[in-house]
Amino acid sequence: MVQPRVFPLESIRTDGWFERIGEGIGSFQALCDIVGERFFAFSMITGARITALTVDRRNPDNTLVDFAVAEEDGDQMDSQRLTLADFRRRLVSALVAREPTVRAPAPGTDTEALQLHIVVRYLLLAPLFGYSLAELQVDDAGSELRLLRDGVEESYELDAFRVRLRAHVREELDRISRGGNNRGAIDLARVAEAEQAAARGDQVRVLELLGAWPAPLAIFLRTPEGQMLNADARATIARGLGMLGSACVSLGEVGKGEEVLRLAVQYAGDGPAGPEIFTRLGEAMLDDER
Repeated sequence: MVQPRVFPLESIRTDGWFERIGEGIGSFQALCDIVGERFFAFSMITGARITALTVDRRNPDNTLVDFAVAEEDGDQMDSQRLTLADFRRRLVSALVAREPTVRAPAPGTDTEALQLHIVVRYLLLAPLFGYSLAELQVDDAGSELRLLRDGVEESYELDAFRVRLRAHVREELDRISRGGNNRGAIDLARVAEAEQAAARGDQVRVLELLGAWPAPLAIFLRTPEGQMLNADARATIARGLGMLGSACVSLGEVGKGEEVLRLAVQYAGDGPAGPEIFTRLGEAMLDDER
């Protein structure tokens, strides 16, 4: 068996990059307050330079954002104007687009090859959501990232980590678009699309569609409204969580998958989705040899 190649990531880790840039911008805090801290960071990652803001205090979403995006040759700037709501959507659309896969780095590779393999976009997004990258391990099975989040060691397959970050970006748009309402991230119409993705074996797409569900649904379940949810809605939510949990397990996030499946069990109760959810949880535990 070929020994895995291990690449320390200290040289390309970007922890604190946004705050350091902010120290040199006089209007940094004002821009964060108006645009949203993470969305201001998103604009930097995508190369959208904000040149002016016309603030609408009655309806902040109608604030006008003037910005410029560099052309590929870097010489010309395309000046545009959008409402703040549309500007945020434009940023998210750019960040969640899938990128071509770059082959795994060879032993003794330089930092640029590591950056290209992980993708610079994800190196910059990671610290915005509390991830501190430690090392990359490459073997015949693929690439795996080892990292810290809130002081806890975690590991993810590289593709799964990219999917997770894209889900965080979408969740941020869901959250801010609905004024921070925790239920805002839940769109039951996504379950049907997730079922189609699961049927064709596209577990990554399932995670992209439903990855933002667990946290708000765990909170919602403890509310009076959550306790009074009708049986059909509970079953739909349970099926969605069941598919998400199985997708996590399939992508190597066994602990996370089992946690999501246990939440699905709570929503399913003794309703029609119960047998399916218990089967998924049992299969996950068998796969984990427990």
